[in-house]
Amino acid sequence: MKQTLKIAIGAFALVGIASTGMMLSTKALAQDHSKDAVVAQQQQQHKEEKEENEEEEGQEALNLLTAPVKIDAASATGLKAKTGFVNEAKLEEENGKLIWDMDVVTTDNTVWGVDVDAKTGKVLLVEQEKGDGDQE
Repeated sequence: MKQTLKIAIGAFALVGIASTGMMLSTKALAQDHSKDAVVAQQQQQHKEEKEENEEEEGQEALNLLTAPVKIDAASATGLKAKTGFVNEAKLEEENGKLIWDMDVVTTDNTVWGVDVDAKTGKVLLVEQEKGDGDQE
């Protein structure tokens, strides 16, 4: 009887160990799948961001080619609005409108934001910029 009891207890112990091992391996497998899903999601997000950046760069290049007012003319117009030198100029799309956004630095080292319409060549905005590059 004692021997039968020992065998039965031993068998239950083996079943318990086996089921614990199965639970652990199932949990590890689930974690691996979870990690794979996270990696796949990150890769998809990276791919989408890359495609979006390429699309934006393509649109920027197209805007540069098709803007009626080129950077030289926009800079000259901006310098008529504020005398100094153009430190930076970039073509941006704002509310569906192409704008030359430039920073003009005057002789007293004041930075002015000057926006010129890339279609008409008219000055749209002249305002002094704050020390952190934002406009007042």
